[in-house]
Amino acid sequence: MKKALLKNWLKNYALTLVVIVVIVYLSLAKISTPTEIQKFPYADKAVHVIMYTILMLALYFDIHRRNLSEKSNHRHLFYGTLTAIAFGGIMELAQISLTRYRSGDWMDWIADAAGVLLGLWLGKPLLWLVSKCLPRWFNSK
Repeated sequence: MKKALLKNWLKNYALTLVVIVVIVYLSLAKISTPTEIQKFPYADKAVHVIMYTILMLALYFDIHRRNLSEKSNHRHLFYGTLTAIAFGGIMELAQISLTRYRSGDWMDWIADAAGVLLGLWLGKPLLWLVSKCLPRWFNSK
C-alpha cells in the first residue's frame, strides 16, 4: 500500500520533486558566487525569490495536471503554499545546522515566501499560456 502511494505521489509531483532536489542542493552545497552577481545589491534575495517562484509554479502545474475538481485544486494549492513557505524556513535552519560554509538568514526566508506567493500569483496566467502553447504536454499524464 505504502509503495503504491509513494509511486503515485512521485508520478503526480515529479516536476515539483525535481525542483525541490535542486533547491536542496543549491541551498546546502558549497558553491562560490561569481563576483559579478555579488556586486548586484540584494542578488542573494533575488535568487531566493526566483528559486521559490519556480518551486511554486512547478507545484501549481503538477496540481492542475491531475484534473481534480476546482475545490480540490484550491485546497491542494493552499496546503502546497504553506508547505513551500515552511520548506524555505527549514532550508534556512538546515543551512545553520548542517553546514559550516552557509549561514541561514531570516530575510532569505522572507524572500522564499515572497517567491512562493509570486509563483502562486503567476500560476494561473502561465497555466493558461502553457495549455495554449503546449496542449499535448500539458494534458498528458
